[in-house]
Amino acid sequence: MTYYGIFLWLPSILVIRGFSIVDSLGFTLMMSFSQLPGYYLAIYLMDKMNHKVVLAIYLLGTIISCLFFGFGKNVEVILVTGAFLSFFDLGAWGTLITLTPTQFPKEIRGTGMGTAQSFGRVGATIGPFLVGWMMSLKMEISAILSLFVILLLIAIFILMFISLGDTTETI
Repeated sequence: MTYYGIFLWLPSILVIRGFSIVDSLGFTLMMSFSQLPGYYLAIYLMDKMNHKVVLAIYLLGTIISCLFFGFGKNVEVILVTGAFLSFFDLGAWGTLITLTPTQFPKEIRGTGMGTAQSFGRVGATIGPFLVGWMMSLKMEISAILSLFVILLLIAIFILMFISLGDTTETI
C-alpha cells in the first residue's frame, strides 16, 4: 500500500511542492535509482539475520524517510530523503515477499501465499486511490504521508507482536 501510494503519486507530490513537471519526473527517476541497492542489501541481510529483524529495520527506515520527506522543504532534503524512502520501501517489500511464505506450514503455503498476495494487491489498489482522494481534499502532503507512517507503525507492531512466527524449518 505504501509503495504504490507514495511512488505512483511522487511526481504529482513534487509538482504540488512547486517543482516543474520535468524536474519532478527527473527527481523521481533519481530517487528510484536507490531501489535496487535497497533490495540487494535486504537480500544480503536476510542471509545474515532474522528475516523479521531485517523487515523491521526496513520498515523503520521507511518511516523515518517518509517523515523527513513529508516535511522537507528544500531540494536537497527532498532528493536525499526521497532516495532513502525509495531504498527502504522497496527493500521492505522484497523482505516481506521473502518472509511471507515462512508464516505458513508447507501443506498450505501456496494457499497462504496466494491469499497474502491478494491482500497485497488490494492495498496496492487502495494506496494510490487514497492519496488521490486525500489530495482532492487539499490535505497537506505531510498529512498524507503521516497516514502511511501510521500504517507502517501498525505493520511493525503486527510483525513484532502478532505474527505467527518463522516456520522456515518446514520448508
